[in-house]
Amino acid sequence: MYSKSPKPPAQFSDFMAKDKVVIVGSGTFGLSTAVALQKRGYAVTVLDRCQIPAEDGASTDISKVIRADYGEDIHYQNLGMQAINEWLKWHQDSMERYNIPLFDQCGALFLSDSLDTHSTSTIRNFTKAGYGDTIEVITNENKDQFVTRYPGVASAFAHLQGGYLSKRAGWAYAASAMSYLLGKAKELGVVFHEGISGTFSSFIEENGTTVGVITRDEIQHFGRIIVTAGSWTPSILPEVSDMGVVASGQAVIHLRVPEHLREKYMSKNFPVWLTNIAQDVVDFVDMSGFYGFPVNEEGIMKIAHHGPGYTNLLKPPYSHTTTSVSIPQTSVTHPTQTIPLSSVTMFRAFLQKYLPELNTFDIVNTRLCWYTDSFDGNFLVDYIPTRPGVMVATAGSGHAFKFTPVLGDVIADIFERNAASAVYRDVFRWRTAKKAGVELQGEEGRVVKAARGREELQAHRMARRDELLAGKL
Repeated sequence: MYSKSPKPPAQFSDFMAKDKVVIVGSGTFGLSTAVALQKRGYAVTVLDRCQIPAEDGASTDISKVIRADYGEDIHYQNLGMQAINEWLKWHQDSMERYNIPLFDQCGALFLSDSLDTHSTSTIRNFTKAGYGDTIEVITNENKDQFVTRYPGVASAFAHLQGGYLSKRAGWAYAASAMSYLLGKAKELGVVFHEGISGTFSSFIEENGTTVGVITRDEIQHFGRIIVTAGSWTPSILPEVSDMGVVASGQAVIHLRVPEHLREKYMSKNFPVWLTNIAQDVVDFVDMSGFYGFPVNEEGIMKIAHHGPGYTNLLKPPYSHTTTSVSIPQTSVTHPTQTIPLSSVTMFRAFLQKYLPELNTFDIVNTRLCWYTDSFDGNFLVDYIPTRPGVMVATAGSGHAFKFTPVLGDVIADIFERNAASAVYRDVFRWRTAKKAGVELQGEEGRVVKAARGREELQAHRMARRDELLAGKL
């Protein structure tokens, strides 16, 4: 909400020089923007309600897919290729300085019932861009070679007849990458406030323009405001809901791989894999939208599902609006929370059909990874028409993390209103579903096309810990 008291200093125009920027949120969008703007000479302050990197942020995870495979979305493909080049540099720098890996370019298997239009478009556009040699198409003639090369995925090939290997893809050690980016920000002089002193309370408004924010400790932070609060953005800026931005919880499980099988499931034998991920409708019923990773050094394998997800509708704590928005329910607010039993059941059904050996492993950890979905799957990076002085960068829609090394410069270009990222400014602009010709109907309408059928989290029973063990369902 807005606050007109306390007022900014009398000489506010001098106090808030052009180069002061306050960023609310420290995930992929926030940290990358902080680094980019600090490099450009701005004095950046970052606020976050948690210790950074926030443990329940979508970007703070053990692994994330890194790819540039985007079908006809050439702008994302180009940005993805740039990002992969930077991931390789980040990884080398982190290994040399800290001996901490950030990126495993093991490739990604895109598996489907047939070579779908998304796959054929990706292959065609990779070839046009000069990356045709980084794609291996799976055919009846060479499928046995893939089975031999990747024995851990062999059983899936019996059901999924099409697809390809994207050799430039891989996965990032997500939490380590965010710590690395945090280190870069601190080296550049970005100022951080965490916990109570970093928790957003209200905006400060003067003469119709937002000139700062007040944090929970009642401290004023003046400057140009960028809200990069991830799935908490709708609770700070409820108006983003009008363009279909909604927080959705996506189910994630971690399996413990027995030590004698870890070699089989290491990345050289078991790359990143995705099943029917490009379908217009992804759900548990047709087993689409599942993806997974190689086993990590601790013997943990992550498997996730990109689909409808869950909402948690509540009244926004920072707004006078009476309209409920989806607010994340996470390990910070609910430390013992698992995931809905229905999700566990569907993970087990998928594994039993496609990767039955994995279904014999215990689930040792679960998570609801909270996306910020837009109605069209594109990011939202723009100034807010109804709130002069505030810019928003959010709506990662489940695919933003891969761009972390390059996303900040795109956001900084849009912040400065320069032409360097004109194509992205157009794609990420403030927009509404109505203007785009999409009709929203209640909460179900506020989703990306691929996520129809979202359900309310409170309507589901959470799985008990014993129900996570192999053979219990």
